[in-house]
Amino acid sequence: METEKKKLNISVSPEVAAALRKFAFESTGHMRGVSDVAEKAIREFLEHQGIKIEGQV
Repeated sequence: METEKKKLNISVSPEVAAALRKFAFESTGHMRGVSDVAEKAIREFLEHQGIKIEGQV
């Protein structure tokens, strides 16, 4: 069961955007994976910073 997702518009440098698109495409084989890759990266960054994510299982 997939959880409901909220949209969050963020801006990143062109270099970061290009790297994210390239990694997502290489990892998933399609561009639809960009959001999933970005979420995983942000989640790992926040956890590394000691920030607890609400509702995390």
